[in-house]
Amino acid sequence: MVEPIKGLKWKYGGEKTTDSFIAIDVDTKYQEIMGFGGGFTEAAALQFHKLRKDKQEEVLTLYFDKNKG
Repeated sequence: MVEPIKGLKWKYGGEKTTDSFIAIDVDTKYQEIMGFGGGFTEAAALQFHKLRKDKQEEVLTLYFDKNKG
């Protein structure tokens, strides 16, 4: 499991004082995230197939439509 790293301290602002240093500039934007993806597994497809046609259309719209999803 993930365990805390002993001796590691989080500090806002500040100068580089060690060899290991991570700076996060919240004002710099490199790219836009459109989503995190997903997948239709066989199990999901079986459940999707059981939906009424209007609900299937709603799922597909919410899942894939650039403006409504």
